[in-house]
Amino acid sequence: MCGRTACTLNPDAISRSCKYNTKDGRQVKPTWSKNQDKYYPSYNKAPQSYCPIILNGKHLQDGEDFNLSVADERTLVAMRWGLIPSWFSGDDVDKVSYNMNNARSDTMLEKRSYKTPLRKGQRCVVLADGFYEWKTTGKDKQPYYIYFPQPEKQSSIIKDCENGDGPSEENVRLLTMAGIFEKTFHNNEDVYSFTVITVEADESFAWLHHRMPAILTGDNDIASWLDYEHVSLEKAVQLIKPKNCLQWHPVSKYVNNSRNHGTQCCEEIDLDAERKKADGKHASEAKSLMKWLSTPNAKTQHSTSSPSKPTRSPCVKRTCGGLDRWVKKVKKDN
Repeated sequence: MCGRTACTLNPDAISRSCKYNTKDGRQVKPTWSKNQDKYYPSYNKAPQSYCPIILNGKHLQDGEDFNLSVADERTLVAMRWGLIPSWFSGDDVDKVSYNMNNARSDTMLEKRSYKTPLRKGQRCVVLADGFYEWKTTGKDKQPYYIYFPQPEKQSSIIKDCENGDGPSEENVRLLTMAGIFEKTFHNNEDVYSFTVITVEADESFAWLHHRMPAILTGDNDIASWLDYEHVSLEKAVQLIKPKNCLQWHPVSKYVNNSRNHGTQCCEEIDLDAERKKADGKHASEAKSLMKWLSTPNAKTQHSTSSPSKPTRSPCVKRTCGGLDRWVKKVKKDN
């Protein structure tokens, strides 16, 4: 599954990083069409946040709010993570089930929430620097950061995103995941939302988790997935399959808290060093406890704090003089 991502580029850098060749051979960058102001860079984006999405520009050409030319094959829209069905009629979209963050590839053509937008061609590409996954070992969960192989070290683009200003470098290969989007009219506005399609994990990734996002590895895959007019759904879903194309490294459990958005979320850590540090801490705590127990004061406190046996209250002898006098009177009368 995919439940947390990092997307740290600012809107202009995202557009530059998504350059593509049009059908007539020109290289262009997609323009932002809607909700650019709702997107903010973060090293720790959780469901319900707004993420950058690429979709076929023809989905928006009929809208009055957009200024798209016929040549705009692709466009960028910030969408809310967690698909909201078109028939949703509740008062709060934030109460939509978290199960809508991901769509399983093996059931997406059966469930109405996903089948309906797919039949309408509402296929999209979800952008991110990378995503996070947790390796479960017993009671421990170790987070990992997963991403495309980069032209340069990813650490070279790290920059503080706490104030909403991500790095402007475009020498970043953004992760491109297949998604489904929907438009829902809610609170007098159109709410655009999406879900990430997931597949069974590739053998190279299965050690970490049994599922992974459906990755679109090249521009041809992206073009086919977005071209709903010429590429049928039946043909497009053939792109949805496990792929061996990712890299990863362990990160700090700092990322576990979705309110943490700093660079520490995706910085690589040395697991052996972390384990030694944890073992050293436990050994130190054990040593301190044994030292405390060996002190006289500790023994005294331990003995005085032991519960004592409960004592019985002495029985109080109760008199029954009135009854005795009545019995004697009865005997005398007889």
